[in-house]
Amino acid sequence: MKPGVSRYYNLFVEGVGFIGKVEDFKEPDVKSMKGESALGYKIDIGVPEPLEAEVTLASVNGILYDAMAKMDEAKFVIKEAVIEDGKNITIEHQITGPFDADRDTTKVKESKRVKLKLYPQRYFKEADGKELVGVDVFAPIFRLNGKDILEETRQAIQ
Repeated sequence: MKPGVSRYYNLFVEGVGFIGKVEDFKEPDVKSMKGESALGYKIDIGVPEPLEAEVTLASVNGILYDAMAKMDEAKFVIKEAVIEDGKNITIEHQITGPFDADRDTTKVKESKRVKLKLYPQRYFKEADGKELVGVDVFAPIFRLNGKDILEETRQAIQ
C-alpha cells in the first residue's frame, strides 16, 4: 500500500472558503498525556495533550480578524484531497478554538501571506466520513478511531 499524497487543501474560516490560497497545513499531533507509575514506568493517563495546528495562507482577509474576535469559538474547517492507492479520499479537519495570525514578510510583487497558529479546543478529523479523531476538552471527549477513551471517566463523574 502506497502512502497517501495530499493534492489540495481548502480552508473555511467562519464559512468563508480560501480555495487555492492554502499553501501549507500542519494538522494537530494527537497524543495522550503520560505520567509515571510508582515504579518509574511511563503510563498513559488517557487525556489528550494540548493541540496545535498551523495553516499558511496566500491571502489576508478581514474574516480572519472577525474570527479572532470570537476568541475560543473561532471555527475552521480544512478539507484535504488525498490520493491513496489510486483513490481520491477526502479528509476533513474541524477545529474550534483561539488562534494567532502572524504576517509573513513579503516582497514587492509577492502574495501577502499569513500564518495561522490554531489552538484547538475541539478537533474532529474524518476520512471519507469515518471519524478518526474526536477531541472536545469541555465535554470531555477523546475518541480515537471510534473508541471513546474517556467514556468511563465521564460515567464516574456524572
